[in-house]
Parts: sequence; structure tokens; C-alpha cells
Amino acid sequence: MVFKSTIGNNVQIGDDAIVVGVKIPDGTMIPSGSVVETKKDVRLLNPGVVAPGTKWASIMDLFLVSMIPIILGLVTSVILRKK
Repeated sequence: MVFKSTIGNNVQIGDDAIVVGVKIPDGTMIPSGSVVETKKDVRLLNPGVVAPGTKWASIMDLFLVSMIPIILGLVTSVILRKK
């Protein structure tokens, strides 16, 4: 049974599965007897899929973000030493 949900392309819904009020991405397989009613339930069905509008942070992104406070601290100490 599917109620108030958006179903993507090539979605397979097993017998006696219940899908209520969620968006199911393309290619999802919903096993028989499953109950899917939250975004968390959908993520559990698709662990490798990244939600649209988001991306995995790369190692470089994480490195740059962690370096900002260090660089600001160094710049501040250089400025204070000159005074």
C-alpha cells in the first residue's frame, strides 16, 4: 500500500509493504512486509545513496575547514608580536 508518497523510477515494492508520506528515490527495492514512513527508513533501504542537494565531504574539504582556526591563530600572533 502506498499513501501520500512520491515514488521514483524503477522502484520495486514487495507484497504487503506499506509506504506512507515519504519520497522514494529511483531504483529502490522495498522488501515484502516492510513499513516505510520516515526519511530514516528510506535511508536504511538505500545506504549508498546521497540525498539530492548534498555531497560527501572530501578529505581536502575537511582539511581546509580544520586549517582555518590554525591560520587565523598564526596571523593573530604575528600581528600581536609586531606591536
